[in-house]
Amino acid sequence: NEIYRYALGLLKNRDYPAAGLRKKLAAKFEHVPEEVFAELISRNFLNDVRFSENYVSKRLARGKVALQSELAARGVSAKTVEEVLSRTEWPS
Repeated sequence: NEIYRYALGLLKNRDYPAAGLRKKLAAKFEHVPEEVFAELISRNFLNDVRFSENYVSKRLARGKVALQSELAARGVSAKTVEEVLSRTEWPS
């Protein structure tokens, strides 16, 4: 499947939240079947928790409130954001 291969190519270069990848694929392809996302998630190529953990770990100095807002703007669910931020060790 062309869309699946294109998605894998994008994910090879960097991690995306599901919503971000959805936007990227929609910009290139008219219709993106849900099966593409289901397959990427089942194989753990697409994982919002992993994306959020990596995003937060590289930007700890921004603070919890800013990161919460940034992740929400990238389409990460509030539940996932709270889960990741609650177990993050913040600098003193």
